[in-house]
Amino acid sequence: MRGSAVSRLPDRLRTTGLGQFVARIATAGGADPNPRNAVGFGIVGLIGFFVDLGLFQLILTSGGSLAAAHISGFLLASVLNFTLNRLFVFPSGQKRRYARFLGIGLLALALRGGAIAFTVHVLRLPAQLGLIAGVGTAAIVNYLGSVFFVFSTEHARAPELRWRVWSVAAIAYAFALRVVYMGVVELLPEEAYYWNYARHLDSTHFDHPPMIGWLIGLGTTIFGDTEFGVRIGPVLLGILTLRWLVLLARNLYDNHAAFGTVLLAGTLPLLFGTGMFATPDAPLLAFYAGALFYLERALFGDRPRAWIGVGICFGLGLLSKHTMGLLAPAVVLFMLVDRDARSHWRRPGPYLAIVCAAILFTPALDWNAPNDWASFTFELPSQLHASGGFALPLLALYVLILLTPPGLALAGRVLFTRPSDRRLRFLATCTIVPLAVFALYGAIRRPTSITWTEPIWLAVVPAMAAHLWIYWERRRIAARVWKATVVGMLMVLGGLLHYVTLGLPGLPPPTPTKHPAGWKATAQQVDRLAAEFDAETGERCFVIDARGYRLSSELEFYSADDYRLHTSAAFVEGDGLIGAVWQDPQMFDGRTALLVSFDRPSLDREPDFPFAEVGPIEEQPIEIRGRVAAVLLYRVVWGYRPPRVTPKPSNAGTTPGGR
Repeated sequence: MRGSAVSRLPDRLRTTGLGQFVARIATAGGADPNPRNAVGFGIVGLIGFFVDLGLFQLILTSGGSLAAAHISGFLLASVLNFTLNRLFVFPSGQKRRYARFLGIGLLALALRGGAIAFTVHVLRLPAQLGLIAGVGTAAIVNYLGSVFFVFSTEHARAPELRWRVWSVAAIAYAFALRVVYMGVVELLPEEAYYWNYARHLDSTHFDHPPMIGWLIGLGTTIFGDTEFGVRIGPVLLGILTLRWLVLLARNLYDNHAAFGTVLLAGTLPLLFGTGMFATPDAPLLAFYAGALFYLERALFGDRPRAWIGVGICFGLGLLSKHTMGLLAPAVVLFMLVDRDARSHWRRPGPYLAIVCAAILFTPALDWNAPNDWASFTFELPSQLHASGGFALPLLALYVLILLTPPGLALAGRVLFTRPSDRRLRFLATCTIVPLAVFALYGAIRRPTSITWTEPIWLAVVPAMAAHLWIYWERRRIAARVWKATVVGMLMVLGGLLHYVTLGLPGLPPPTPTKHPAGWKATAQQVDRLAAEFDAETGERCFVIDARGYRLSSELEFYSADDYRLHTSAAFVEGDGLIGAVWQDPQMFDGRTALLVSFDRPSLDREPDFPFAEVGPIEEQPIEIRGRVAAVLLYRVVWGYRPPRVTPKPSNAGTTPGGR
């Protein structure tokens, strides 16, 4: 080992597992992170910071946007930093390294954009302080990237250590993106809808199991009704998902596959989105991964107690989303066709797992039994009889997005080659059997969503990781493709998060009609319109989303008026999903309603409920970052009369009305 800061570590530290790991990682690419380099890098960074801050202030005071100011300052500072680093800090680096340096810089740019957005929009601090926070955040990425990926003089000499560096770097960066952006990105409409679950907690809900409501309820109790509070539970479960997948890969294969799983988890959209957004898929993926891990321990590790873990994870998975049940026929099939697994049918383990799962799922069954099995009769018929466009090509597109093209090719190689051992048979069965169910849906054109197939791909990730290590070790072209995929996907994910929070120069601002953004600005305009009608009529009007639940859910979360009622046209017309549980239609009797929508046809038609008078359709521009991004349509309904409908099952402890 060359003389470096690592080689000068005390012997006691270098002999520990942590010390060995740090030493091996630090020398993986031939980098020499000695103190002189660190000091030199700091001096160069300080020079770049003042250049960055100067241009940032100039553009900002000239009327430029926050995004334009910080991106322009970054680009100029990055050119200067690279030149000075190559000349004075890392003189052994090759001259043709700026493309790699710029790539690291773009990753740092997305991360610092999140730090700036959090400082300015959440903490309400001046933009200059936001830039300082952003530069400090980005400096860590820039330095580590420069040491290990840009100015390394022994590139790829130690494939095992480089493999670990890439894996740790990918997951660390992906996790950092979640942390800085999860409290800044506005809630998806689905997240806002599930936030209402947390306000009306129960053992289950009319149109979804209760787990996501429980998680959001816990998070918002601690951190308040904020984006961070809504999402903290799913983010923590994302860590648990990764832990179980890594252990599964290590047990079935080796440590190389475990690190490869980390690499894939930091790259694939399959695991990134569900580890950040508060949807039922986040807990589903965690408990699905847990069930796979404990199944491996029971069937391959011969650990009888692992069946208890299988049952617990399966029961909690069913409380997250009913598609957890697709794992059951896959496991049964494997235990029937695999000779060694068949012996478990004569043991108490599988039956104990069934009992544990049934006990955990009992609260949902107790809620459904006296309510005519409302959850199941709503979900299953709506999927089996709904019309419209889900076909096999769309399924293929969804899978392509979730796995990326290289990921789909790698998964296909793993799944559709003849399994040579029990490991592949187990993983392939747990993937192909549920996939066949979705393929059948696609063949007969049943509707679904991109998130439905997410959990079934967890089983194949360890096998993908094991094959990817082989490519990496042998330095095949596929390894280079995956390096480009890792960097490219992280750039895309970071760029998308940057766009929906701060925007990107040259692109129009994100809008509620095309992107999951702009809901705060929309809520402010609706609050203003509603207040004007309150003053005119002398009563408090309520707001109806004329198309569905998406806008009404966002308005309920982002409205500054805690006592304003927001509901959906589907509810007031007699079918509002779980809104009919939360609100009593009679409470709106005779009141003035403000119908709002971004969709003109939903307002052009006459409402399907009695009313005294309906006003004309009017327009209200929605400005985002100083530009008109969308046009909100609205009309007034006087003398609303609620329809006489059979009420939906009532959740225990719910209170109709607003917040």
